[in-house]
Amino acid sequence: MPTKIDLSKCSKCGTCIEVCPEEVYDEADDGAPINARNDNCTDCGICVEECPEECIELV
Repeated sequence: MPTKIDLSKCSKCGTCIEVCPEEVYDEADDGAPINARNDNCTDCGICVEECPEECIELV
């Protein structure tokens, strides 16, 4: 199941990139996370729990 990132709330801290055990996210040129490998997502929710801006949700 893919995740949805509200980039208007995202501070581009990189936490989601660092904590994702399945390496779903890559970093865009501007530092924002991008869903690069949604098929790898196992719905563990770590990125949702660890995001300091609460801008990620499982959809």
